[in-house]
Amino acid sequence: MNPNNQHLPFQQPGSQPQPKYPPFQQPGIPPQMPPFPPQPPQKKPNWFQRLSKRGKIVVIASIIIALFMCSALGNAVNVATKQQTSQQLQQPTPQPTRQATSPKPTPPKPTPPKPTPTPATTVEGRVEQLAAQAAQYGKEYFVAYAPENKILLIEETMQDGTGTEQNIKEECLRLHKTIWQNQSNIGQESFVLQLYDKASSKDLGYVGACQMRIEKAQTTPWDSLDAASAWEMYDSKSIF
Repeated sequence: MNPNNQHLPFQQPGSQPQPKYPPFQQPGIPPQMPPFPPQPPQKKPNWFQRLSKRGKIVVIASIIIALFMCSALGNAVNVATKQQTSQQLQQPTPQPTRQATSPKPTPPKPTPPKPTPTPATTVEGRVEQLAAQAAQYGKEYFVAYAPENKILLIEETMQDGTGTEQNIKEECLRLHKTIWQNQSNIGQESFVLQLYDKASSKDLGYVGACQMRIEKAQTTPWDSLDAASAWEMYDSKSIF
């Protein structure tokens, strides 16, 4: 019996036992190494893996310290920037200094030229010019001339409050003397002067009137008369 309880190959009686060879070895052939499956290339350890445990601790600690310092530096820069910006905002913005400018001289307004009086072409226009030159208390004049009967009428508006008796007589002398001395240029045969004072308390504002015809005017010494003596020579006269 086989003590190891192993099965042995069958052997015929009287035959020599066959030597046993490895499965990869044949008789007369040098032994060969059995084939092995290809092994993957092994990666070389990096520098961190090659460090010892203590070295790894030192490296990690250095990285943590460096990160902390970078963070602290960044915070410090941010704080400084914010403070600078705040100071700039708090400082008042300088306003540009305005230089005092002298006011520009106002150019004088051009004075419109006075209209040149044109010679009157009508009888009324010529008479109005003569009346304005001769009167002392008048301010407005209305002139009417009737060529069919050659009657000339002047209505003089006296300055307010000047329609007194003495002023009425003086104004009658001034205008009658001027009109009759220019009779050849006018052609009237009767001249009536009415005096009007807006400030008068008389009815309608009329304060006096004086009238003379050509026959009396041609014989009247106008250059030697005063207001009182001329008043007596008018063909009709009234003080209202």
